[in-house]
Amino acid sequence: STSTARRAVVIDLGCGDAQILREAALSFGAWGVGVELDEGALVEAREKMTAAGLEEGDLITFQTADLMKLDLCEEVQLARRLLQDHKEEGCGCVIDVNVVITAFLLPDTLQRLRPRLEECVARGGATVVTFKWDMGGRWQGPQH
Repeated sequence: STSTARRAVVIDLGCGDAQILREAALSFGAWGVGVELDEGALVEAREKMTAAGLEEGDLITFQTADLMKLDLCEEVQLARRLLQDHKEEGCGCVIDVNVVITAFLLPDTLQRLRPRLEECVARGGATVVTFKWDMGGRWQGPQH
């Protein structure tokens, strides 16, 4: 049952068609926040979400935003509050407060976001997962 697995919020930067969020929701019951600048990509994300049997606002929400202007640490804190509130409801299904930031972005964008991602991790609020490309240089945030 996915209701017993809701232990994470995935914040997907540049979510595109929201494949990562759909998989996290369907496979693990994770909540997801998709951040995307391209309205066309969000239209496709919503269509694919509906086709997968998910309703916007249940497990997945979207926002149109420029990643370079987004307050990532605030997004992480909002996600942590969501999980903490759910835990306090006494459902017994949240064991850990996990916030995962995913980013399947080009190296240039990752390098520009890196200081802000490191700050979020340093504050103890999130784990960062990137795909295919790294951010260049040595990571300055905590290592796990």
